[in-house]
This record gives sequence, C-alpha cells and structure tokens, in this order.
Amino acid sequence: MNLKEGKNFVEALDIRTKMIISILASLTVIIIQELAPLLILLSISFLYLFCYRKFKLIFFSYAFLFFMFLLAVFCVWILLKMVPDMASRGILIFFKPFLRVAILMNTTLVLVASARVSDLLSVLKSLKIPFFLFLPATVMIRFIPSFINDTKQVVESLKMKGHNINPISITFKPVLTTRLLFIPLVVKSLRTADDLSVASELKGFGYYKNITSINKNKFAYPDYLILFVTFSFIVLSLLMNFKLL
Repeated sequence: MNLKEGKNFVEALDIRTKMIISILASLTVIIIQELAPLLILLSISFLYLFCYRKFKLIFFSYAFLFFMFLLAVFCVWILLKMVPDMASRGILIFFKPFLRVAILMNTTLVLVASARVSDLLSVLKSLKIPFFLFLPATVMIRFIPSFINDTKQVVESLKMKGHNINPISITFKPVLTTRLLFIPLVVKSLRTADDLSVASELKGFGYYKNITSINKNKFAYPDYLILFVTFSFIVLSLLMNFKLL
C-alpha cells in the first residue's frame, strides 16, 4: 500500500478489499431487518466514504438520494390517503429500504470511483473465471467510464442548445427529457457497448492461457485492519438484529 502517490487511506486500499466490503455490505443489508443495526452500518459506511474525501461526489450522491427519498415520501403519502389501513404497518417499513440503499451507495461509490479499470480487470484475470463470463464483465467495467463520458457530452450539447436538464425538468417534463436526454444516451450506449466488445476481441481476450499482469496486487496491513473492522461491525449488527446482544 503506497500513500506517497497523493492517495488517501481509502483510495490506496487494495481493490480486492473494496470488493469484499461491497459484497459483504450487499449480503448483510438483505439479512438485517431491525432499524438500530441498519443505522450502525449506515454510520460506519458513511465514515468509510467520508475518508475517501471526494466531498463533491458525496454531496451530489446524497442530494440525489434525498431527492428520491422525498419523492418516495410523497408517493407514500398519496398511497396512505388511498389505503389508510397501510398506516398500521408503520412508517419505518418505508424508511428502511432507503437506509439499505444508502449503505450500498457508500460502499459501492468508493469501489467504483477509486478503482482504475486496469485494477478491476487485473482482479478478474486473477480469479481465472471462464471466458464467457470474463468478456461481458470486462465490457461492463469499461462501459462505466464510457457511459459517464457520454452523459457529459449529451448534457453539454443540450446546454449549448439552450436546454437545462435538472431534477425539476425530469419530474415535470418527462416526455421532453426522454426525447432530449435518454434517447440519445441509449443510442450512444449501444454504440459504445458494441465498440468495447469489438475492442476486447481485437485485444485477444480468450486466446491466451497464462494470464500475467504488470500490477501485483498484495494485501497490506491497512487492508487487514479495515477488513477486521468491517467483519466486527457486521457481526455486531447481526447479533443486534437477532436479539443476541
């Protein structure tokens, strides 16, 4: 683990450590049903994301999540007006899914935002998975930064034409937004996916036996430490969820 390249603690973690944390978080939030352990996991996952120190990314991600939460609350309010008997089940049943989403968002953002494509591909190669799984996974991973770049290009082109795409326009002008934003994105995404598939085949994926990588991924002390902390909080949350603590 090298912190001399301007990387912070979380960013310098091994890519496999981040993948393990994301997988464990995904499995744990499915099992846990109680509010208290979910709040504990939310706190520790937010601290994990906060240590990444990409505050602009954190702000916009939580702003979008909060907007979706308000939209869901409005829909639930309408639903309760139509079906008053649902109020007897409690409001927390509608609140817990957003806690789960926030936990997964915290862990996944660190993985997606800090991992280089080459690192992810190196990990996939080391797993020695079959080619029919490796090629789609490679295209999918390379598609993420390409899709982000395509989105920026479409939004910038719309701004040059005088169209400002924001949550308000998406909510109140869905037809116009679909025509101006989503249809161009779908077309560009299909073209990008096809280009990436052809590029992967031209690079010879699937035509070699011994896979080597220039990057040597090794666990360091901070990786073991954060994995120990992750396991500890997951066990604590599970014990609280099943009333064993």
